[in-house]
Amino acid sequence: MALLQDGDPEHRYLPVAMFKLLAEREEGNLRSLALERAVRRMRSELVGLSRDRDVQAFAGSSIMCMCMDQVEDRYLLCGYKDGSVSIVDAEHTPVKGKGTYETVLRMEKRQAHRYNVTGCAWYSLDTGMYMTGSFDATVKVWDANREANAHTFPLPDKVHCIAMSSSARHSHVAAGCGDGYVYLCDLRSGSHHHTLRGHRGSWVTSAAWR
Repeated sequence: MALLQDGDPEHRYLPVAMFKLLAEREEGNLRSLALERAVRRMRSELVGLSRDRDVQAFAGSSIMCMCMDQVEDRYLLCGYKDGSVSIVDAEHTPVKGKGTYETVLRMEKRQAHRYNVTGCAWYSLDTGMYMTGSFDATVKVWDANREANAHTFPLPDKVHCIAMSSSARHSHVAAGCGDGYVYLCDLRSGSHHHTLRGHRGSWVTSAAWR
């Protein structure tokens, strides 16, 4: 019943039935990290396109970024290439047959941003606020209840990514820009006083809080 395979010890566990993995773990033949990796690999191999569920598409626009809220695990925030933004209710599912998830909010291009929406993030504590970043060199804060822009952070260069912390320890939104800097936008003060410098010769394409 051993799961050991020849080769690199980091990749020697193949996905098998879960009870076998748990048995190996109980017998001390499988470390916790190896079990976690095996389960993740098993789950990733089961991921595929849904045949009976779809998200409403909008003509002439492609999705650039997405973010699922962490409070209700229900609302999918989408940013589009033409500068528009939408919110999809992922809990709304048709009872029978093939169906499309309902779009509960749609802000057309230029109503949200002038250019590509390159980053989006939900506020960590509730679904009443979310943020978007764009090639128009702004990070915008939105009131989801009023469907209106609550505040705009003007930045020195195109925004390539944004990140909001999943904890309530602070209220900063990190924005990676085309000048190679990361700007920390403070939701409480409405300004960006902190700039993180460290990248050279290129834009910041990804950001994340720990």
